[in-house]
Amino acid sequence: MLFGDGAGAVLLTATAGSSRLGPAVLSSDGNRRELIRLARDELLIRMDGPTVYRHAVQLMSQVTGQAVSAAGLALADIDLFVYHQANSRIIDAVGQRLHLDPARVVDVVGSFANTSAASLPIALAASQRAGRLHDGDRVLLAAFGAGLVWGGVVATWGVPELSGPGRDLAEPGEPDAETPDLQGAGVHHGQPAIRGDREQPAAVGRPGQRPGAH
Repeated sequence: MLFGDGAGAVLLTATAGSSRLGPAVLSSDGNRRELIRLARDELLIRMDGPTVYRHAVQLMSQVTGQAVSAAGLALADIDLFVYHQANSRIIDAVGQRLHLDPARVVDVVGSFANTSAASLPIALAASQRAGRLHDGDRVLLAAFGAGLVWGGVVATWGVPELSGPGRDLAEPGEPDAETPDLQGAGVHHGQPAIRGDREQPAAVGRPGQRPGAH
């Protein structure tokens, strides 16, 4: 596994209608915490690679179906699948297990390596720049990590719809002078954002529970 150094952020904006984000499906299993660990005395990440691979493929495939179902959709309704960019083998295996069209599955590991928590926003930014995201597209986001923890959510990609007093938004094409150029890894001002609102609850469940169970 090759780790990369990166950072990313996603802007959520209010919409005029109902929420276009979620519900989110989140799960964890502390009994598997030893599979990925960092010991303080040696400061080294240790991982049971083969076992983590099997769990990552199984659980991200599972949470994909749960998140899509919780949103009232089917896999065929999703325009783009964006998974945690740990390695290409996991992404390919999830796509094959779910019978997904490779053209709808994002894989930028070859360009950015494994940037851990930054991998989803970086993958979104890379997809935006490659012309793979369009206003109104439904995007499935799913991730997996140490703990073990995993989760997924469906978001609608689009141009912000609401503006109001007190909002200081840069005009398209006029990025903040203090914002650094991330050389292709950042979403600039004026580009589409993920839509959402403050009223959409998350469906947080434990392993074995159905989406929406508390």
